Amino acid sequence: MKNFEAITRHIEYCAGTLNAVESYGGSLQSSGNTVQMQFVFPASLYLADLGFVNYKISFRIRKSFFEKYFSDKGDYEEEKNIMDFFFTDKKIPLCFALHTNLMCLISSKSQNYQKKLFVESYLMFMLYQVTVVQECSADMNQCENCAVKAGKQHMKSLQEWIDKNFSQNINLHDLSYQFGIPSDVLNLLFERYIGCNIYDYVLKKKMQHANFLLHNTMYGFEEIAQQSGYCNRTTLTKTYENYFLHRAVLVMRN
Repeated sequence: MKNFEAITRHIEYCAGTLNAVESYGGSLQSSGNTVQMQFVFPASLYLADLGFVNYKISFRIRKSFFEKYFSDKGDYEEEKNIMDFFFTDKKIPLCFALHTNLMCLISSKSQNYQKKLFVESYLMFMLYQVTVVQECSADMNQCENCAVKAGKQHMKSLQEWIDKNFSQNINLHDLSYQFGIPSDVLNLLFERYIGCNIYDYVLKKKMQHANFLLHNTMYGFEEIAQQSGYCNRTTLTKTYENYFLHRAVLVMRN
């Protein structure tokens, strides 16, 4: 397990890969003045020797982290309930919202002070999510593998977004930022659940649309190129010929 920097004197943030036999999910484990919040979920990371492996991310949080957010005039009973909740061992269902935020943390490229602020802000939001998820745990437990369902839901959302926006200039880096998943992981997840990588899927949608317009409209090539996401007819023509391996329709339309 790879140890990262100590985020603050209150938090230590760790992450690493695990073998595929570890079950998915999250947990809280208390030890004295420290609680460890740990999650294991399928990030579809590929290692040559192990194939696809699961990913673990954990936070070791001191009581002082919670206490520094308690005001002098705070509700003592509420503060006690918060401490009791997080410092009692329990399982945490790994829901879609938690999965999304954990992937954002993994993909963060910031360093030093920026990283500390970034992790602390996400951690506060996740602590809130944990309390909400725990309240809904009875319903969540009906899903044997919420993390896998989250991955499928992510990729289904991405597929639907591409279906509506394939004519735009789609960039893998921008998609990674938009969906909060590292670009290499995003591509692997998409291929696993959809059956092809993102580039091939976008190309397929563009070619299907261009082919439909060529056969069913009287649009000129410049208009078809624009509607299919290409800058000019030359690029469309070359791509179309390489994709379908023929020029018959193009010659007829000329």
